[in-house]
This record gives sequence, structure tokens and C-alpha cells, in this order.
Amino acid sequence: MVFLGELITTYVQQMNFARATMFGVYDSALMLAGVGHLTFTPRKAVPLVATSKERVAEFGVSVSASARGMGIGTRLFERAAIHCRNADVDTLLMHFLSYNESMMHIARKAGMEVHHDHGEADAYLKLPPATPASAL
Repeated sequence: MVFLGELITTYVQQMNFARATMFGVYDSALMLAGVGHLTFTPRKAVPLVATSKERVAEFGVSVSASARGMGIGTRLFERAAIHCRNADVDTLLMHFLSYNESMMHIARKAGMEVHHDHGEADAYLKLPPATPASAL
């Protein structure tokens, strides 16, 4: 049996921070309450994604237990989506365990297309192009 902590450790160890963008939310005591990250991947590395752009982005998020249920994960996702649009990325992905209700909530709320396979889920969202308003 693999424990969740081990999965997270493995996931973080495999991240390429040279191709990543991080977003954070701080609480009133200036403690980090949540972190979202985008990892940009060449289009050819994700063959099931239909896009004419050079790269796609995968979103991941972690919110401290004391700050959950406050919409922080959703706001980080929304910020990441805007960043993708402004970076000429039209496809945003999330990969998570199917029983992760928080990630599923974010995916469904955003209108992502979700595919389930053997206890894991992949979610895809096509993003509109950047606009002057998205750059503000």
C-alpha cells in the first residue's frame, strides 16, 4: 500500500521547477495558506491533448488544513488559468486521485472535462485566448 504522503513526496521530487510557475496565498498572520503551481510541458509530451500551441500546463495545488473550504484552491486555479492564457497556453490539465473531492470540485466548477481510470482522474480545460483584461 502506498501512502498519500509518499505520493506527494514523489510528485514534488519529479517537478521541474525550471518550467514551473508558483502562486501563493497568505493568511492574516502572513503564513502561507495555499500554493498553486503550473508546470509547462511540451505539447508532444501529452499526446492525448488536442492543441496547436507549443505547450500545455498542468496545475497542482495544496492548501493547509486550517484554510480548506475557503475557496483558496479555486482562486489559485483561476489565477493559474489567467496566467496560462497570457502565456499563450490554451490547455490546462489536472491529474489527481479520483477520491480527491477538493480537486474534483475545482475541476467540475471550472467546467473541466474529467476522465477516470483505475482510481485516478485527468481533467482538461480549453482556455480562451488572452485579452487586454486578462493581462491586468
